[in-house]
Amino acid sequence: MKLHFARHGQSMGNMTGDYSTDAHDRLSPAGKKQALRLAARLAALMPLFAIWSPLKSAAQDKRE
Repeated sequence: MKLHFARHGQSMGNMTGDYSTDAHDRLSPAGKKQALRLAARLAALMPLFAIWSPLKSAAQDKRE
């Protein structure tokens, strides 16, 4: 079994330095681009057994 680790994309809180609301857990525009690049890299590793993250931003819809 191989494990691959990735750091989360930039959140709105990371961008602004304000972590006071749940809205700051959402991905920033740069974080969305980072997530798309990560998805492309992970696609090259198919098949994957599972992807896991405790962060809300990890499940954010790409259309948001």
